[in-house]
Amino acid sequence: MKLTFGTDGWRGVIADEFTVANTRRVAQAHAQALRDSGGTAAAVAHDTRFLGDRFARAAAETLQGAGLDVTLLGGATPTPALSYAVKSGGLAGGVMITASHNPPIYQGYKLKGPYGGSATPDLVAEVERRIDAPPPRRQPAR
Repeated sequence: MKLTFGTDGWRGVIADEFTVANTRRVAQAHAQALRDSGGTAAAVAHDTRFLGDRFARAAAETLQGAGLDVTLLGGATPTPALSYAVKSGGLAGGVMITASHNPPIYQGYKLKGPYGGSATPDLVAEVERRIDAPPPRRQPAR
């Protein structure tokens, strides 16, 4: 299944295109892009949407399995708190599992840059380009 990215990342209907397996595909591509640019650490958070904690854990496990040091923020977290964690921690990037203003049937994987804000269009394009790389490895998140 082709995953299409928009502003800030990828969104889809839960259980249709937004699945745990596709979340892992995106996280693997994201990890490769961060590592290829010299990144070593990232943070992951989620909001209160349905299964946000499960999608966040899948993303964190995949990022960690790809060799990044990952901080999985506990419980539902506002996006600005993730942005602060990324910037203040000097991390390569972050992931916010949220679909923001979209209807409740949607979930999303928002990419954050090392400055805590939305990822650059170049990073988004790089992650999208890498989506069909080899399958992700899983490693328990800390």
